[in-house]
Amino acid sequence: MTEPSWICVWKEGIAPELPTEGLFALRVALEENSLAVIQGQTVWPCAWGPYRPEAGHKRVEEDGPHLEVWGACVVGYCLMQAHGLTTKGQVSEAFERLNERVFARLKFGLMSPGAFYYEYDRIPREEMRLVMRKLIDEELQKRATTIAA
Repeated sequence: MTEPSWICVWKEGIAPELPTEGLFALRVALEENSLAVIQGQTVWPCAWGPYRPEAGHKRVEEDGPHLEVWGACVVGYCLMQAHGLTTKGQVSEAFERLNERVFARLKFGLMSPGAFYYEYDRIPREEMRLVMRKLIDEELQKRATTIAA
């Protein structure tokens, strides 16, 4: 059975570009259901993003690259944790650079990072957490096997 394109984009394009330290941190955050791992946007907070008081959010009146972020999508979260990124500008720039490498890795084919983000953003959170933990475990196992060989 062929895997969905968004899974292929993760496995062939995104995951190989993510730092191992970030993947480990993301795995823990997903296991603990950390609200710092978000869906629907790259980083939190944003002036236009969803307001979630249950997560301790405060209304954001201003937006900009110097805005301190506390959460991000799975890719942004990996980059934040691995590289110590703290502002919207830092995370957004790293996110864009990673996606440029993913496009090149996928050779500008029919698959694009957008296929991953679209599905990631729309699946229910519990399902996302299960799927992403499985995918992260597969990537970390692949890296461990490569190192051992």
